[in-house]
Amino acid sequence: MSQPDFIRSRQLRVSYVAMVQCLRCRVRMPIEVDAEDLKRLRAFARLCRTCDRCQQDTEWVYLPMGVSR
Repeated sequence: MSQPDFIRSRQLRVSYVAMVQCLRCRVRMPIEVDAEDLKRLRAFARLCRTCDRCQQDTEWVYLPMGVSR
């Protein structure tokens, strides 16, 4: 009996959801990150990304679960 492809695959992608906030306009949004990005985000607490509301690249801060600012 042969195994399905997803069982034979050695590469499993695990993703997480992190809550971030734009430091310019204060909009908050969940983003999907992989394990390495989540480690970096937890360590440095900031990232740069394009804000839909500001329409430019802005600095974003990581909001750990249960934190309200």
